[in-house]
Parts: sequence; C-alpha cells; structure tokens
Amino acid sequence: MIGKLWVGLFALGVVSASSRADACVTFYEDVNYEGASVSAGIGDNHWIASEWNDRISSLTLDPTCYVEVFQNVEFGGAGWTFSGNTARLPDGWDNTISSYSCKCF
Repeated sequence: MIGKLWVGLFALGVVSASSRADACVTFYEDVNYEGASVSAGIGDNHWIASEWNDRISSLTLDPTCYVEVFQNVEFGGAGWTFSGNTARLPDGWDNTISSYSCKCF
C-alpha cells in the first residue's frame, strides 16, 4: 500500500527524488545534517508531501544552487531563500517548510 502511494505521488509530480550526486537540495530531519534525508533536483514542488511536511531542520545545497522555501503549500505563507548549506534553520523555520523551489545558475 505505501509503495503504491509513493508511486502515485511520483506520478503526480508531488514528490521528486534525486541522488545526492545530482541534487539541487538535500533536506534533513535534524540539525547538523543528521537524521533522515531526502534529496530533490531542480524545480518547483508545491507540496513537500506529508512524509516531509514540517519536518526539515537543516539543508545542503549544490554550490551553484539556491532554494526558496515556504511555510504553506502552493508557495504560500512566509518565504525564505537559502543560498548555502544551513546546519540549523533560522528561528521560525525549523519544522515549518511545506513547499519549495530549487534553482541553479
């Protein structure tokens, strides 16, 4: 059942995954790049999916990329842009990310 759910989310474009080698951003469950992690390629993700919604505490970025994160789905609520690795999200951002857009130059 869970496998079918993930396949469905990938098919809908709700969840995207990349290997860390080609990742624009890698999100971590805990500070200091610890705990579970998920990597994503370049692009927009209007909802990070329930598995990762409001669970992110740190992130790493490809050196040529930046990520805009949002408190709500569909890029709603407050937003913040990160342009480098962040071992601890700023006050008010720990466990609040629901959507994001990752770009590289």
